[in-house]
Amino acid sequence: MVRNYNINDLEQVMQIWLQANIEAHDFITKTYWEGNYEMVKDIMLAAKELGINIFVVEQDDDIKGFIGIRKGYIEGLFIKKDNQGQGMGRALVEQAKERFDELSLSVYEKNKDAIAFYQRQGFEIVSKGYNEETDEIEFLMKFRTREKI
Repeated sequence: MVRNYNINDLEQVMQIWLQANIEAHDFITKTYWEGNYEMVKDIMLAAKELGINIFVVEQDDDIKGFIGIRKGYIEGLFIKKDNQGQGMGRALVEQAKERFDELSLSVYEKNKDAIAFYQRQGFEIVSKGYNEETDEIEFLMKFRTREKI
């Protein structure tokens, strides 16, 4: 079930954020993610005030993943490793598509699984850039709803 995030979800969501980043980005040091943990936690605490919509996917009272979106930009989509490939990420993207006419996100070039996932959801790579903080190449990907006839 996809639902709105609430403050009681914070600890589970933060553990998913940390573990998923470490697992998906083995080309970036673990200490980078650990070093950003408190900053991201502060953002999660202030999400509503910052205009960030967060949705979680929950099963049997256990959060399996979440998505954070600000003005159509997907700040992050994270699913527990054991729950990947079960349609939960797709359900979260569909939730975002219902709320925004256009979506965009950045994904590391080396994160081939994420790129393939987003392409299956209808996203296209529109540009390539460089992330100075991580010293990695990123793609900007976009999804646009089809115009109604």
